[in-house]
Amino acid sequence: MNISSIIIKTTPGTTDKVIKELKKTNLCEVHLHEGNKIVGLIEAESINEEISAVRKISKMTNIISAEMAFSYCENELDDIRHNISLSKDFPDWLNNDKIKAEQIKYQGQLKKKF
Repeated sequence: MNISSIIIKTTPGTTDKVIKELKKTNLCEVHLHEGNKIVGLIEAESINEEISAVRKISKMTNIISAEMAFSYCENELDDIRHNISLSKDFPDWLNNDKIKAEQIKYQGQLKKKF
């Protein structure tokens, strides 16, 4: 399950009307609003579904903009961990519990070295 927050800006004086329309669509839950800004939550099975919801919201009447502000993908960390465990690019000493920290020579940033 993916969860994203969305910030929606409406044309002046239409926020209540937009909130009613959003509730009819089930594209997002509305949690807060002030002036012409609405904070909502999108839940979907994939990032593509979330992006689709944002696009649909942004095309609604009286919407100036609709932008995802935060996104959490439940399986993303597990996928990254799995890919790292399959990778052969990491040196063996990273998984060797017998090597003490004092024995490891620091060489700065490891990015692009392995």
